[in-house]
Amino acid sequence: MALFDNFYSRWIASVKIVLPLVALGILSTMFFLSRSPDADLTLLQPGTGTGLGESLTKPNYVGTTDDGSAITIEAEMLEPSTSRPNFIEGEKVATRIETERGGIIDVSAISSEIDLARNNMTLIGDVTIVTSSGIFVETEKLMAKLDVTYAEATSQIDAQSPIGSLTAGSMTLKLKPDGTYVLDFKNGVNLLYEPKG
Repeated sequence: MALFDNFYSRWIASVKIVLPLVALGILSTMFFLSRSPDADLTLLQPGTGTGLGESLTKPNYVGTTDDGSAITIEAEMLEPSTSRPNFIEGEKVATRIETERGGIIDVSAISSEIDLARNNMTLIGDVTIVTSSGIFVETEKLMAKLDVTYAEATSQIDAQSPIGSLTAGSMTLKLKPDGTYVLDFKNGVNLLYEPKG
């Protein structure tokens, strides 16, 4: 009987230590998956068995394009599309592109669609683009690649720059081989030349 009591006492003592540690591990895992500052976009793919459910709140995705630019995506919320596989939908999205030569391009929009199969993101609604060279652009829709520094808008463009204001029917953003980026405005471009200073 004494042997049984001794074993039982040791077992109870072990359980008092192990169970709280297991509970803490489960809670930590749940917190990490739902609030991770470096959330992987693939965790949101439907049918992956991650158990995340349906959305990430305030995710922050950081990556590097094939041409060396750093890209950061932040959103109020990201969730997998219920109607299209391999698509992730986001709300209140902000993106920053930093080129190897120090150029910065900040883009924000009301919503977004990330196509995981094509590795691109479409920003929709009140899209604004601000560059470190002093250019401010407004449009309604912008498609940006996630693997290279490239973006294009095919809706009305309104822009302000150090040399004046500009309107156009479309625009592309590309990274040149020398590491500088170029904004190319097309289709009915109108420039009001008003250099500052």
